[in-house]
Amino acid sequence: MSVSRKRVALIIPSSERVKVLRTAYSPPIGLLSIGASLLQRTNNTEVLIVNGELFSTEDACIEAINAYNPDIVGISTNVGCYRTALSIAKRLKSYQERYPVVLGGPYVSTMWRECLTHRTYVDYCVVGDGEIPMIQFVNGIPPERIAGLATRDSSGAPRLTPHVDPPLDTYPDPDWSLIDASTYQEAYRQIYKEPNAISASINAMKGCRWQQQSGGCIFCALLRAKLRQRSPERVWQEINTLHDTYGCNHFWELSDTIGCDLAWLRRFSSLKPNRSISFRGYLRASEATHESVTLLRTLGYEEVFIGIESGDDAILKSANKGSTISMNKRATRLLKGSGVKTFASVILGLPGESRNSLQATYNHVCDLFEMGMNTLSVCIFAPYVGSQAFCRLLNNEEVGLQYRGSDVFDWPLLSKLWVETQCMCEWSDIVEYGKRLNAIPSSLYEDNFSYVKREYDI
Repeated sequence: MSVSRKRVALIIPSSERVKVLRTAYSPPIGLLSIGASLLQRTNNTEVLIVNGELFSTEDACIEAINAYNPDIVGISTNVGCYRTALSIAKRLKSYQERYPVVLGGPYVSTMWRECLTHRTYVDYCVVGDGEIPMIQFVNGIPPERIAGLATRDSSGAPRLTPHVDPPLDTYPDPDWSLIDASTYQEAYRQIYKEPNAISASINAMKGCRWQQQSGGCIFCALLRAKLRQRSPERVWQEINTLHDTYGCNHFWELSDTIGCDLAWLRRFSSLKPNRSISFRGYLRASEATHESVTLLRTLGYEEVFIGIESGDDAILKSANKGSTISMNKRATRLLKGSGVKTFASVILGLPGESRNSLQATYNHVCDLFEMGMNTLSVCIFAPYVGSQAFCRLLNNEEVGLQYRGSDVFDWPLLSKLWVETQCMCEWSDIVEYGKRLNAIPSSLYEDNFSYVKREYDI
């Protein structure tokens, strides 16, 4: 007797923000990893990856999902697409009640209780990595027995059996056959003005050693503090497969920082094959040493993203950044000397921010440009879900009374409340220095507060 195929639709919704930065058009490699796991470790399963950014309207995205007629719907969430995810979930439930709707991703990994409390059309929430919970769910294990899958008990109250995320090498490589890679690669070429680039995104690590050791930066919303690394051999295996199968020669390495483990970086560099490939990725200023930067150059790094955040050491300390302005200068100088471009970012409105610290940041940025920094990203602080700042703001009696227990937030308003309660300057000062920094050539303003104008029926 033949067994009917089980269809799983994995969705990344479109962003609610108006995009203004040259962010790479990166494929949803988290969903590609879950898709690969389902194809390898479940029986008779099909997987459809749906990227809402590739559809002109939400209606068109919904139509494509319904045309696929899935048995299970999984929707990824982050701070920039949560309301869109809820809208899609609610509409799918209204069209076809039988769809089990599972939300996952960093947003609901933190807000699973609130989501299941307020959103009856969401059946389950994956907390943490989605690979194993989704494998078990597709294989028919009762949801209440799946660790890492938040459900509701008999009274309707949210419940969760936590699980420990396994070593990354136990997962298969993301399955790029589930998407049209050329769509993303063409966008990369246009954004970075590199006509010969054939791009791919990879992830060598999850977590952050600084967060694991110290609690991390106050603005960081990483779900898991513990650093997990893929072996250098497995990362090169994926890179070589992407190169041989798709001709990829430019790799965006998405780890929070590539320099946290010098022994790992040495091994990774020593295994580089004799191929013409290049990288972009992230590095903490505190990890920029002569050796680490030399290793990055040897690997073919063309550009490194560093969060300098502020030009005032007291502000950096208040944010628990773990770096100083002297480290920022050293990193810029070393990268410049090695021929690696520096793309730095600053955040205006960190704890204790004042007009004096804002001016110090402006002066620091000017100094770094003179030292060879190439590009600057400027944004105004937002206390996002999952961060220490979010918890601190909700511990404010007045703010907490209004927002504690909610799952949807007015981020521009919360940013203003943050400045009002945690900074020593006015909101107008933050805006003023944002404009001044943005007026510097090669600066890019990341507008946290421009959202697509629409009403959400959620």
